[in-house]
Amino acid sequence: MQHRGALGLTRANSDELSAVSLGNSNSNNSNKTGGGGRQRKTRRRDNGSSSASNTGTHTAESSANWLFTFLVAGLVFCLIDACFIMRFIMVRKEKDDTTNNTSTAAQLQRNTGTTYANIYGGGANGETISTEPIITAATNTMMVDHRHTLPPTRPLSVNTTTTPTTAAESTTLQTHQDKQHILNLLKEAGVHVDNAMRAKLPTWHEVSALYGAEPVIFGLDTCKQFQESGDAGDHFVASAGTFNTGTNLMAELLISNCHMPGRMKKWGAKNRGVRWQVLWGKHTPVGDESFRQGHRTYNDSTLTANNIFPAVTVRDPFKWMQSMCRHEYGAQWKHSEEHCPNLVPNVVDIAQGWANETDEAIPVQVKYKEFTNHHESLVDFWNSWYQDYIKADWPRLLVRFEDLVFHPRKVTQTVCECAGGEMNKVPFKYIVDSAKKGAGAHGKERTSYVDALVKYGTEKGRYKGMDPADLAFARQHLDPELMKLFGYPYPQQDVI
Repeated sequence: MQHRGALGLTRANSDELSAVSLGNSNSNNSNKTGGGGRQRKTRRRDNGSSSASNTGTHTAESSANWLFTFLVAGLVFCLIDACFIMRFIMVRKEKDDTTNNTSTAAQLQRNTGTTYANIYGGGANGETISTEPIITAATNTMMVDHRHTLPPTRPLSVNTTTTPTTAAESTTLQTHQDKQHILNLLKEAGVHVDNAMRAKLPTWHEVSALYGAEPVIFGLDTCKQFQESGDAGDHFVASAGTFNTGTNLMAELLISNCHMPGRMKKWGAKNRGVRWQVLWGKHTPVGDESFRQGHRTYNDSTLTANNIFPAVTVRDPFKWMQSMCRHEYGAQWKHSEEHCPNLVPNVVDIAQGWANETDEAIPVQVKYKEFTNHHESLVDFWNSWYQDYIKADWPRLLVRFEDLVFHPRKVTQTVCECAGGEMNKVPFKYIVDSAKKGAGAHGKERTSYVDALVKYGTEKGRYKGMDPADLAFARQHLDPELMKLFGYPYPQQDVI
């Protein structure tokens, strides 16, 4: 644009000068006319020089642009070639590494007579070969199959006393996974689990080996009978069971998670239909039907026994007898801290005058408010109390205390719905503070949920305080029907 402006300016000046020359020629004839001709010739030569100069400038710029483009294109092609060369070098190096690994493995097999599969403990029968370090005592070396992180032919020295950790790590992982059911329970209950607590928890294998993997509930065939009897607006669900069997825990789980919609509809939202105990008394045996129908633990003349659905808790008899030694309640029998449960008198009992050498067992009497029952032993007490509930012809459910610990949600929901109730539409509430006796427990000993999981999850301590003669007596006299029905194992002969 600048060149074109300069050219226009030259032409304007030329026209102006030509007009002046024409004016001068009118006054000065031939001399001035000749001068004007020379001036026009000079101006034309100047115009030609300017045009030639502009054309040369355009040609130089065009050449420079082509040269720059050529240099850039060349640089790009050089970079592409360099990338292909680097890729070729890397591929060749990987092939060399693979060849070195194969040679090293072959050399190791020749030196030690051992294959990779045998070192890792797998592969020979189609098993998955481990990726753990290879440890060989013969060569005192450890080789790690990490091809692109460590040189494959560079052995790492290890101590000859090093013990392979593969089996130990595998066991630890399996144990952690086997505790996952317990850990999930504690997580849902809002209990923080640290490493010390985790180490104490039982594995699910230990729990299921002792009590099975699923809850045991007796009396499900009576649910419909209760639901269809009388007026649903007058129905209750309540706990029952002999001493030390988790009746308070059963009651708290129901109170916290269940309601009876029929009763709430009839009597208002505050009447949720869950009672702390049955009308005839939760610890009272039910062998006398007239007593069950006539006895009242509540000052409510409108209540009847048939409108109460009992959720009866039963407990492993061996653990139950240990609890009875600590908290006798209404039971009375001679025993000492050194020997209890004492089913069969030993030298200590005889020396105390509690029994004679000819006595087969130590008798027990149980005082209730209105009467007293006599039993041949603690085993007989447990047998007769639950036999009465098993033989009953009215609706009831019997559930294991252990299942309230390890399956609290499932058992609570089953009991609630069997009685015609519904679970609350909020997250399930666990009883964390005291799983053994409940918040309203009598007695000083209270067991937290974690304590209960640890205590009742294994067979450890199940026979504490008992002599071999006691175990033999229990094996012989515990009701086989009840033991089979509730899945409680007898002590093994080697324990006796």
